[in-house]
Amino acid sequence: KLLLHATAPAADADQNVLGPGRITDVSFTGVSTQYLVEVPGVGTVTVFAQNLVFGAVYPVGVEVWVAWHREHTFGLDSDARADAAEGDELAAAASVSSDEAA
Repeated sequence: KLLLHATAPAADADQNVLGPGRITDVSFTGVSTQYLVEVPGVGTVTVFAQNLVFGAVYPVGVEVWVAWHREHTFGLDSDARADAAEGDELAAAASVSSDEAA
């Protein structure tokens, strides 16, 4: 649901925008093209663009903006990362326990 733009999109309350960023990698994967976009202060954003008959193909090094509609946004619980890490530790402990029992 991410879109790439060669110029800064017009301000729109229904759209989130990151950028400008620079494309660092482009990979054609058959039905889509994967773009890695390095956005200062954010990091690398991965964008999958469906390969259609129309639409721009952006090369490595091009400056772009990444945009998406507000309805495609969701927030994460601030404790979600801590819960995930705890779950990983429990899974690792269970794996060690089952190996020791064998």
